[in-house]
Amino acid sequence: MGSSAVALASLLWVGFPVRRRNKLSLLGLLLVSILLGATIGCGGTSANAPAPPANPAPPANPGTTPGAYTVSVTGSSGAITATTTVTVTVN
Repeated sequence: MGSSAVALASLLWVGFPVRRRNKLSLLGLLLVSILLGATIGCGGTSANAPAPPANPAPPANPGTTPGAYTVSVTGSSGAITATTTVTVTVN
């Protein structure tokens, strides 16, 4: 947090002309940059967030059951038709 606030304050000092920089304005700028750095740095999750379930339910559709499947593939072009079978193995 501290290093980010100092870096932010250093970047903000560029906008002030040298003759107008007095100790009070620099102190105020440093205080604002520290508060901004703390706000941004501590912006994590909420303490009131619900905990995830211990044993989540299995998905509704676990996918294709493992095994061997036979698929018929038919292709045609005009009057010509070809048919073949393909075996697909699901692990």
